Amino acid sequence: MQTANLYHTLFLKVEFDRNYSGGDFSGVGEFVLLPVVAVDVAGLHRVFHQVTNLNPNKIVHYSPDDLYNATGELVTEYDRFEE
Repeated sequence: MQTANLYHTLFLKVEFDRNYSGGDFSGVGEFVLLPVVAVDVAGLHRVFHQVTNLNPNKIVHYSPDDLYNATGELVTEYDRFEE
């Protein structure tokens, strides 16, 4: 698979909790996959809101360095697409 095509199939896994309102979070939230290409264009908070219809302050964790495929499996070998 070419790098540019792979880039369009990568996702960020974002953990959120509908009851979270800031501060420390010790529970296990829900997860949503956000397309990296959309996040790069519109920003994480805007895409999170568009996908979940929740305020982005409900996000408790995500890692911009960990990318996933459409089924939520961690993708360990890829070349980050750079323009």
